[in-house]
Amino acid sequence: MRLLIGQRDLADAARHILPVLDRSNPARQAVTLDGGETITLTGTGPGGYSRVTLDGDVLEAGQATVNGLWLAAVAAALPAGETTVRLDGERLRLDGEGAKATMALMNGVEPVTLPDLPATADLGGTLEPLVRATVHAASPDPNRPVMTGVHITGDGQTVTACATDRYRMGMWTGDLPLDGEAIIPAPWLTRVKTMTRLGFDDHWVVASDGTATDATVVIAGEFPHVERTIPDKANVAATLRFDRAALADAVRGLKSLDFTGGKTGILFRRDDTGMTLALDGADLDGDRHVDAAVDGDCDELRLNAQYLLDALGALDGDETAFYLPDGHKPILIEGSGPVLQLVSRMML
Repeated sequence: MRLLIGQRDLADAARHILPVLDRSNPARQAVTLDGGETITLTGTGPGGYSRVTLDGDVLEAGQATVNGLWLAAVAAALPAGETTVRLDGERLRLDGEGAKATMALMNGVEPVTLPDLPATADLGGTLEPLVRATVHAASPDPNRPVMTGVHITGDGQTVTACATDRYRMGMWTGDLPLDGEAIIPAPWLTRVKTMTRLGFDDHWVVASDGTATDATVVIAGEFPHVERTIPDKANVAATLRFDRAALADAVRGLKSLDFTGGKTGILFRRDDTGMTLALDGADLDGDRHVDAAVDGDCDELRLNAQYLLDALGALDGDETAFYLPDGHKPILIEGSGPVLQLVSRMML
């Protein structure tokens, strides 16, 4: 095998594949560099599969399997310019401008190949809006695997994506040509958010952009029926309307004063021209006024500051509306786009 590849292309490809490898287990850090009709780099691990197609010239066809962490480190350290990659006995050799490096082959390890994956559909854009609206609300708790994912359902034309950790929810609805449903790991979706194609079946979900292809296993289980918790906007006790940026600035400023490391509570109190926001916790003090249009009965409201910032950051538009149902039910937060957020109240 003898290949001619740009140093930056090789380094970028190896870095793209790193997240799927198992950093704690060298046996699951294999990547295969294949020079045939095209040049591809493929890796696998607990994070799924990843393949990148590289621009370059195949001077002599062949294949080599090496440690992906080593390859990423070596490729990044080579000087910019063209890199010759070739087999040198039982080692893979990389030659750049005035520099060379070699690494051992992973003999006895099967070359890494992609499994049979579902077809993908052109999204007409990227996954970024869907990811921005949902993944912050997914749970990080591995003991609740269903809640660590984003639930995507589609009828071939319209898709609804939802994530929840039981204390908040993010939901996005948009026109995407996806049919079926899958619970997709939230960290994986974040990693592939710039991809332009997506597809899934009962086992695999795959994303691609013409150069890179990434796949992971869908999460098994039944997603909670969170739509039942969305309040009816026509039957709420109060509605609050804020300038979204002004509200976010006030919450962010108050949160910065909290050095306790705990869950910062923000207390909303109605005043003559809107709401006074105050830090609400032991040894904390500070308040900010935010103009608001208040319709209905809302004397006090307490929310988790980080949850609120995440929700506001997921919305579009200059204005945000809070819909407060009776009792202690979660509040609905909306902007101007196809995104809604639910945030549970903290006890007063």
